[in-house]
Amino acid sequence: MASGRLEQVLPYVWRGLGTLGGGRPKVAVLGGVHGNELAGLEAVRRIVGRMSGQAPQGSSQLPSVQRGELILAEANPKACEQNVRFVDIDLNRCFD
Repeated sequence: MASGRLEQVLPYVWRGLGTLGGGRPKVAVLGGVHGNELAGLEAVRRIVGRMSGQAPQGSSQLPSVQRGELILAEANPKACEQNVRFVDIDLNRCFD
């Protein structure tokens, strides 16, 4: 992975790793935990686009990760595609 660059590491998951701070702080942004609440999903997609150099016309590109680690994920793509809260399991009920 190129240092500081945002790279797709799994389907629907991107990671940026800075060169400073030994991977700290760590930040994760999950969009689409509830498939019928699309604002978080749109935020993740915009951040990915702007950090990957695919910013829409008139938008500025976001800088690469300088320090720590950033994980961006589309948490529930099937539910988002169907515009329902969840398909098989409510991801919001999976956290202890």
